[in-house]
Amino acid sequence: MTTENEKPTPSIVFHADKPIQSVQEDRLGFSPIADNLATSILKMNADGGFVIGIEGPWGCGKSSILNLLCAKIKDEQNISIIKFSPWIIGDKDSMVSSLAEELSEAIKKTGQQNENLAKKMKKYGKAGIKKIAPWAALIPTYGENAKELSDLLSGSLTDLKDELTRALQAIKQTFVVIIDDLDRLEPEEALEITRLIRAVGDFPNVIYILCYDKEILSKSLETALHIKDGNAFLQKIVQASFSVPKPEEFDLRNWMNKECQLLYEEVTGKSLPDNLSSRLQEVCYTHGGKIETPREINLILNSLKLAYPPISEKVDFPDLCWLHLEKIKNDAFYRWIENYLNAFSVVVRGEGHLNGAGQAKMTQELLKHLQITDDIEKQSAMHTIINLSEHIPGIDYVWGDDKTLVMTKPTDEELSALERGHRLGSPSHYRLYFSFAQPAGTLDESELSAIINKANNKTLHADDFNKFIYAKRSQGGTMYSVLLDRLNRTPVEVFTSDGCVTLLQVIAESIDDARREEKDDEAHFKIGIGEIGNKLFQKLLPLIDQKTTFLQDFFTSGASVGWLVSSVIGNEIFAHGKSGLAKKGQPSLTTEELEGAIQIINERLTSTDRDKIESVPDALSFFYRWQQSGDDGAKNLKEWMDEISVTDAGFLELLEKCRGYVVSTNGNYRPLNERELTQLFGNSKEILDRVRNIACNLQNEPDLIKQAEELIEAHKMARDF
Repeated sequence: MTTENEKPTPSIVFHADKPIQSVQEDRLGFSPIADNLATSILKMNADGGFVIGIEGPWGCGKSSILNLLCAKIKDEQNISIIKFSPWIIGDKDSMVSSLAEELSEAIKKTGQQNENLAKKMKKYGKAGIKKIAPWAALIPTYGENAKELSDLLSGSLTDLKDELTRALQAIKQTFVVIIDDLDRLEPEEALEITRLIRAVGDFPNVIYILCYDKEILSKSLETALHIKDGNAFLQKIVQASFSVPKPEEFDLRNWMNKECQLLYEEVTGKSLPDNLSSRLQEVCYTHGGKIETPREINLILNSLKLAYPPISEKVDFPDLCWLHLEKIKNDAFYRWIENYLNAFSVVVRGEGHLNGAGQAKMTQELLKHLQITDDIEKQSAMHTIINLSEHIPGIDYVWGDDKTLVMTKPTDEELSALERGHRLGSPSHYRLYFSFAQPAGTLDESELSAIINKANNKTLHADDFNKFIYAKRSQGGTMYSVLLDRLNRTPVEVFTSDGCVTLLQVIAESIDDARREEKDDEAHFKIGIGEIGNKLFQKLLPLIDQKTTFLQDFFTSGASVGWLVSSVIGNEIFAHGKSGLAKKGQPSLTTEELEGAIQIINERLTSTDRDKIESVPDALSFFYRWQQSGDDGAKNLKEWMDEISVTDAGFLELLEKCRGYVVSTNGNYRPLNERELTQLFGNSKEILDRVRNIACNLQNEPDLIKQAEELIEAHKMARDF
């Protein structure tokens, strides 16, 4: 804890992407390379000057080798090190004089006897400006500098260079000029440096060490010179070169694994558990083969150090490490993963689906990112997909024309494991991996835990669920469905028997209110709240000790009669094959328990809860299930429908409730199917004739006529579906 004016001590050190400075920092074996290069320089006869090239991609360790080299030779009395940084100068026309100035200062440090040589080197640099940039002669100059420059221009530059050559040979001092990051210069600047080195590279006892990415520098020279082969031009400058050897993959993987484990300990204050440690090793040693340079390691670690601390308790660490490895190595694939998981979460929540074209497109994109082509071996492709599926759910491998099948829906147990482990594939957690925020429209872990704890302590009430009913999601629907979905995917071990009783009682009290809050176009084109609630009923019922007592109270006092009939009893009707229906699914109730539940519901709907029938959500499903529950149910439904149909207004409202729901590419529709009319009313012709008569009776209220006309159109529409 820090006081108001006290600055907290940072505990996580970010890598500044700087090259190593000492042997103690060397993780990847650069020291022997620097030692061997130092030996060559110390033994080199550089009477004609010499240019050495150290080649390699950005981040491979060129600058680190230079630093180790300098540390090795800096104490040699006959060696002077000059670090020349042309990108700092900015003005390419000043580079000659700047380099000469650096050489002059180095010569001066070798002793007073060489001060005259230092001055001549400085003059040579100024003369070089005029030679490389003739237009500078037009600029007026004054005073001592003007006289000095005029004398140089009137003399012979060749004579001066000859004089410098003889003097440099005489002092027996080797000057090592280091020019790093040559490939980061603009093409014109890179050309200027190479010309400069070519012009002064033959000074005796001057060794140039250039560091660059050969491919990038060659292309820069091609651009600046308008030639086809920049490498050929470069060979005229560099007399000997070597490439920085790629670090051993095993060393890079070890480094990443060790640093990731240290990060976990720094953030959490504890050691990485064995199960996470083994999975982290799998990430580092299987996927870590993609890492090519030390810089990439530092970029991955910095990315993790920024992302992990604020979300450490809400994500899976190995998944996060894998994701950030992919982010640094293949940003396009990283974005594909984000898009895929966004679509995956929508599908598994039942909020949408991925059609065939969308699935094919996503599959082709994945194959491209994974570089799986037609000629790749089956075993290799399968291995790649299996490794990927360790972190991304819903991806199966199918060998054939389709190759990879994405967006296969996981089982409830698999989804529960993802949620429980806060995995990358968890619909409730995936967004955290890509930002610092909880995914929009998801449930915070603390809220879920509070609900479960209250249920287990028998202190949970319907009021605790009301805030979820009226909390709208930007994706559509309410947070109530998210809550039920999370509860459904929570391991049964966390619930006590009392907790299951309390939770199901609260759901039976509140779920019809939640279903009414869902818009019709949402509730019927996805997995609805009722179905999720029924899954939770099936999951928790076996955990209840006093099952008989619970069921009696559940069906007697549960306020949501619509859900009890259309979802709970409706599912059992199909599972038991009641009323001649084909058996579908596994029953949760025995035959005796089901008949008892139906009897209770019939008693309620013909007495105390008769007034609730008109307002039940998803009325058409309710009517069907009530009718299919048995002879008493069918009889009671008919009596209620006859009663409600006495008035024309009540009759039309009843038909409104009998309209179906259809999704098509042209829009969403609510047809009035003759099948429903026949099933529920028995004689569809009589029903439709009555609707037409209402529409044609001009003595009726305009709103009533309009409603009848809309129902006639809805019946016509049904013929198209």
